[in-house]
Amino acid sequence: MANSQFVPACIMFIANIVIVNIGAAIGGWPNGHATFYGGACGYADTNKQGYRVETTAQSSALFNNGQTCGACFERIQTNGIWLHVAEKGTGPLVLLLHGFPEIWYAWRHQIEYLAENGYHVVAPDLRGYGDSDAPLNHNSYTIFHIVGDLIGLLDHFGQQQAYVVGHDWGAVAGWNLSLFRPDRVIGLVNLSVPYFPRSPTTKTTEAIRQIFGEGSHVIQFQEPGRAEKAFARYDCMTVMKKFLLVTNNLIAPPDMELIDYLETQSSLPAWLTEEDIRVFDKKFEESGFTGPLNYYRAMDLTWELLAPWQGSKIMVPMKFMIGDNDPGFKSGGTSEFVQGDEFRSLVPDLEVVIVGGHHFIQQENPQEVSSQILSFLRTTKVTATNLCPPSKNASANWCNPPSKHFDLSQPMFLKIAKFAAARIVPIHFQRVPCFKRGGIKFYLGVRPNFLLVLVDNVGGAGEVVDVKVKGLSTGWIQMTRNWGQNWQTGGGLEGKNH
Repeated sequence: MANSQFVPACIMFIANIVIVNIGAAIGGWPNGHATFYGGACGYADTNKQGYRVETTAQSSALFNNGQTCGACFERIQTNGIWLHVAEKGTGPLVLLLHGFPEIWYAWRHQIEYLAENGYHVVAPDLRGYGDSDAPLNHNSYTIFHIVGDLIGLLDHFGQQQAYVVGHDWGAVAGWNLSLFRPDRVIGLVNLSVPYFPRSPTTKTTEAIRQIFGEGSHVIQFQEPGRAEKAFARYDCMTVMKKFLLVTNNLIAPPDMELIDYLETQSSLPAWLTEEDIRVFDKKFEESGFTGPLNYYRAMDLTWELLAPWQGSKIMVPMKFMIGDNDPGFKSGGTSEFVQGDEFRSLVPDLEVVIVGGHHFIQQENPQEVSSQILSFLRTTKVTATNLCPPSKNASANWCNPPSKHFDLSQPMFLKIAKFAAARIVPIHFQRVPCFKRGGIKFYLGVRPNFLLVLVDNVGGAGEVVDVKVKGLSTGWIQMTRNWGQNWQTGGGLEGKNH
């Protein structure tokens, strides 16, 4: 009836990636809710395919073609090189970034676990490692190159944002990706290497030399060819065992090469098998260690280039984990720094978790680390932004003025998006690499009329090609563009809900 309390209505649109804002009449709604119900690639109408209106935008089942790839591997062109990636699962994107000396396989436990829990997991071999390209010049390994590679990965997968999880050098990459491009990071989980402030006067290698001396692995790795020559005295399996099972500081005594100083364990712990080591061994036999060592050789150049970010903070939500027996945790004041106020001043939205294990905790303690990662992914807040015009003129009928932002836990919209007294209802969903149909089912409170829809296309204007609206008992009413992605009916739905 025309004077009913609620007016059910639907919108249909064809698009790739959009935020839909549903505008109400002046005065707003005392209550209202909106639910995304359609648009999986390959399905004309997922509401009819069994998803129903209760399943909304970030359900891992919605944004794929109904297929899972199992364990997929591919090489992706990014930032002028090719990166090899392991990929599994569907849902929100999670990047897993390994450290030294590892490859994607270091995340084998987390790849399975996160994919099973509704995430699209991508674990690259970082540049210089495994099956990825390895530029010869160490100046091609600054943190700017590494972050550029990661931005290219996000673009390749069509994602404006992703969760990022890093270990060791992968943590350094995660810190700096969040520093340079916080708009591309939903939340960050880093393992083993905290975010240290940049010295304004002392280069990185000189600072390390002052604290740890010439025997530090960072110092020994600086000279091109030195570490490679020392490593070559051992077979690759032994080199991998020495590093993966390290229990002491990476600081060699005077006149001794680090690789000779590191112990070779007589037996393997339960968490690391001969088969595991052979996976690493095969790739490092093929690609060598020069690419990974070049990260260290570019540290001072990175220090120079980071000057504009002197004193900058990491402003994304963040969880940091470190093993209680990590040699790096127990030396150089790291334990005090990680658990003190300075770290939190640099990373305001920080949670610190100390887990059982040494340096390679994602392999040594996979159950706890994986569980900690998942809990962070599920509780990280994402702000859905109202896309009203910037004017706060109270007479603006459809904005009146822009509403405040609101937060939804990740994965977004696994439950129906509900809130009270809304003037603008943002519905935010993922990019799908093909055209599709989808829709919003919504109820307008008190005001039984429909004014307009603003479809703001995150991927670039023009991809939204058609918008229709219908009442409870009407047919589909074609909407027309007003301006940009502002679509209107030319009339309300009053009296059309019976």
